[in-house]
Amino acid sequence: MTEAGYRPETVRFRGVGRIVEAERETFADSALHCVRVEGAVVWRHVLGTPKEVTRREGRHGERKEVVLEPVRRWLVHAVGDAAFRLVEQNLRDLTGLDLEAWREQARNADVHVIAEEDAARWLSTITGPFDVAQLIAEIEQRLPAAGPHDRAVVPFTLRKALVEHGYDVLGVVFLPSF
Repeated sequence: MTEAGYRPETVRFRGVGRIVEAERETFADSALHCVRVEGAVVWRHVLGTPKEVTRREGRHGERKEVVLEPVRRWLVHAVGDAAFRLVEQNLRDLTGLDLEAWREQARNADVHVIAEEDAARWLSTITGPFDVAQLIAEIEQRLPAAGPHDRAVVPFTLRKALVEHGYDVLGVVFLPSF
C-alpha cells in the first residue's frame, strides 16, 4: 500500500490498446476486458533488441548493420494532479496452432503478431497511480532488464519530459536567465 492507502493494480490488455487480460479478482469472470487509460501521454520510450540486417548499396554492394528492433515500450500517462500511470507494452507473439500455421506459411518469419492496427500488436501492463518520485523510481527499477542504450538515456529523457510538462522533479537544477 502507498501512503494514500492505494495499492497500484496491475492489468494486462491487448488489441486496440484497450482489451484486458486481467490479473486481479475484479476481472476473474473473463479473460479479456476493455480498459481506456485517460490522460495525455507525457513520455514514451521504445526498447529494442539488437538485430543484424543487410542493407543493399547500389547494384552489387551490401553492408551489414545492427539495428534495434522494437520489442517493448513504456508510456506514461498524466492522470491527475501530478499523478501518473505507467503502461509497459510488449510485442505479442503467436502461440499454439496460430504459430504452427504461420511457420508453415512463412518459414523463418518473425513470430510477433502482425497487424495494420499497431495497438493490436501489443500486450500491456498498467501500473499506478504514481507521484513524480514514485514514477521515476518505478521506471528506474525496471532499467536493469533493459538494454545498455536504454539504461543510458531513460533517466535523462524521463526527467526532461516531466520538466517540460511542468512537473517538479527532485534533482533537476534550474538556472535562471538574467
